[in-house]
Amino acid sequence: MKIHYGWVVCAGCFLLIFCCTGLSVTSFSVYMPYIVTQNNFTQAEASLITTLRSFFGLGAKLLTLWFIKKLDVRRSVTIACLFSAAAFWLYSAASGHIGYYLAASVSGIAYGLGSMIPASIILNRWFKDKLALSIGICAASTGIASMVSPTLITIMVERFSLSAAFLIVSVFTLAVSFLIYALVRNDPSDKGLTPYVNAAARSEKTERIDYVKPAFKELSKWNNRIINAAPMLIGAIALTSTGVFSLHFVKSGFSSMTAATAISIYGLTMLLGKIIYGIITDVIGSYYSNFLFIGFLVTGFLLCCFIEGSTICLFVSIALIGAGLSLSTVGISVWAADLAAPEKYDRTVRRFQVVYALGGLLFAPCAGILADLYGSYSPVFAILGLMAFVTFIVIRTVYRSKMTPKVRRPPGFLKLARKDAR
Repeated sequence: MKIHYGWVVCAGCFLLIFCCTGLSVTSFSVYMPYIVTQNNFTQAEASLITTLRSFFGLGAKLLTLWFIKKLDVRRSVTIACLFSAAAFWLYSAASGHIGYYLAASVSGIAYGLGSMIPASIILNRWFKDKLALSIGICAASTGIASMVSPTLITIMVERFSLSAAFLIVSVFTLAVSFLIYALVRNDPSDKGLTPYVNAAARSEKTERIDYVKPAFKELSKWNNRIINAAPMLIGAIALTSTGVFSLHFVKSGFSSMTAATAISIYGLTMLLGKIIYGIITDVIGSYYSNFLFIGFLVTGFLLCCFIEGSTICLFVSIALIGAGLSLSTVGISVWAADLAAPEKYDRTVRRFQVVYALGGLLFAPCAGILADLYGSYSPVFAILGLMAFVTFIVIRTVYRSKMTPKVRRPPGFLKLARKDAR
């Protein structure tokens, strides 16, 4: 059976997110203990790397749609990956504060231009069915990056040097840039195709007479503003936690290799979580899957406050956090699809991604300040758990407001009745 080219495009988007988010952001915390030690950075100075990356990422996300219109989405994502390669080269050449801050700024541009905004736009063009699954597969690349790269990076740094590790990643990312350009196409019409449709599933659905897709109300102006709090809080949670994981683990008494193993577990559960989130959402809708994965986050962050002296607690907490942070990529794109009109999808994804980056920008500096103040990152993780619970309240409130009084089913919920219900 011939594979639809949409899945090849999905592979290209997978590589994009792997480099621009996975290597540049999600698994970057593995470098932080070495950067702090070798350059005598305070925790606040180290957190400025994350802050600058978030700041420039926010600016780049604001310009993403303009950038795509001026060029096209295929060229824009290729350029984003080239920025990522340049950032790692700058990291390799850095010898002090200015060098690392410059590299972080360029890394932020790569992260903003190569984020889930262009990936979601591309996949939305290529998939009529299995959109949540394709986004989940694409976003799972950050999990693979977190699972594979920490151990490899730790080995490279300890066997060679920090600079050599950055340079190797730069060369790898440069090669991936050309591969992305070869795989990705702007639109199905570029290949003489139509968007992917699961013909067998659609044929089966026509036989189910009680297939319900409710008509929903438009969001009120108030709820349209309130919903921005959800991606903003998730952004603060994801971009802050991924920047301080290794620092927290090392300060809690674990070795660099144990910390790298924990980050790998985080990557594995994030990988599985994003795919499972996509599958569950395609079946029962995001309303219920959101609650499950936010529950993972709250539990994981609370456990992360008590990891000192307990390797089991460390691994369990990081596994739950990895699964829950599926919301930071797949969840945001799915929320946009559920809550926005189809013609407003591109702008809604951009808006959610921008406030996501803003959340990271606003809270990331606080992590280093709190760690310097209390001598531990445990208070930071307690606050992140509280923020995850607030996200749960916001999501539940806005989703329920979108239900009509006659239809008490949330957006995306599909009731598949038995054929004999007739």
